[in-house]
Amino acid sequence: MIKYGAFSLFRVSLAPNLARKKVITMKNEMTYGIFLLCIVLLMLFFSGCVSNNNPAQPVVNPVETLATVSALATPVQVLSTEIPTANVTVNATVPVNAIVPLNVTPEITPAAPVVSIDKKNLLIVTTDSFAGTVDELQKAFAAQNPDVLVTVITVPERKILDNITLLKKSDIIIGFEPNTGSKLTGENIINKTDIITGDSVVLAWDGTKNSVEPLNANDWYYSLFKKGVKLVILNPQNDQLGAEALSAVHLSDRYYGLSQIFPTLIGRESQILKTMSANIYTINVTFPFSTGTKLIFASSRPDAVAFIKNGSARYGILSRSVAEQNGLTYLSLPPEIDLSNLSLAKIYNTVAIRYFAGTKGKETVQPMEYEFSFPVEHEITEQATNFGNFVMAENGQGILKSLGYNSTSSST
Repeated sequence: MIKYGAFSLFRVSLAPNLARKKVITMKNEMTYGIFLLCIVLLMLFFSGCVSNNNPAQPVVNPVETLATVSALATPVQVLSTEIPTANVTVNATVPVNAIVPLNVTPEITPAAPVVSIDKKNLLIVTTDSFAGTVDELQKAFAAQNPDVLVTVITVPERKILDNITLLKKSDIIIGFEPNTGSKLTGENIINKTDIITGDSVVLAWDGTKNSVEPLNANDWYYSLFKKGVKLVILNPQNDQLGAEALSAVHLSDRYYGLSQIFPTLIGRESQILKTMSANIYTINVTFPFSTGTKLIFASSRPDAVAFIKNGSARYGILSRSVAEQNGLTYLSLPPEIDLSNLSLAKIYNTVAIRYFAGTKGKETVQPMEYEFSFPVEHEITEQATNFGNFVMAENGQGILKSLGYNSTSSST
């Protein structure tokens, strides 16, 4: 009974141990399985990292590759003491004695001018309307001063203050009109100007065409009134000469004692309006669009000349210098109209041009004169002084006169 009882006790005590061992074995198997699973996951992870360390190579475009190789193969030009004169474009090295057209965007710095270690450098900034004239002046100056390397950069006069940085770095600024001079003085770019020459408003046409009737000084406006006769002027938003032409048309009514010249030629043919307040007539050119059939607004001086020569316009209200330089026949107007006489400034000042809204958008009409000055923040170099003296002296004034300008000079 005792053995049996002992055996029974042994069996009873063994059962829990077997169950516990089975549980332990299952736990071990689960642990081992989890361990294997972790190893597999780690292998997958590391294989991904290795793959990421070797990214796929980009597809190479053979055309782009060829272009790149060609660009790299472009030889470097070495500046020598003898630099040939050449035509230039923006974003290219500025050659000797050439005019660089600068399209207007605020504070865009043009390509740096060529700097010579063997010559004196002279950087001239001029307006688009005076660029051709400066080109003639600098060629003559360079011929007399071979030790000076001249670079000329042009900027639109209507937006000249968009290029303040360039203006301050220049040696001389030339070819701007009085209202522009006031703006430059107000921005403390210059503090003194000299008048180098003057111009005048004229009526121009192509004298080689027999079909074009020459204008008479006493009643020219009646010829412009005729049916089918088209007139071209510059867009005043693009060129100061356009505003001066409008002013001359208004002053014609006053001079001839009429009230129909401006309304007939301008008012009925465009969205340009004229108002009067405090004895000042304001011509609003905010929207210089032609709405009729007799008036054409040209975007540039070459375009205006082309309209006359190809017959699109029979007559044009331009400047004497433009007419002279392009072989056009022209009729000079009385000084009370043509904006040429400094002593008649009070008459011209009775007209104002509104370019845009606001106090700064309105400018009083001034005599047609061109000025030059030295930037106040730039040291006045010997070559800049010499160029200014050349323009004011007999040779420079002779060139200006040959280009159709009035030979006049005074300090303001």
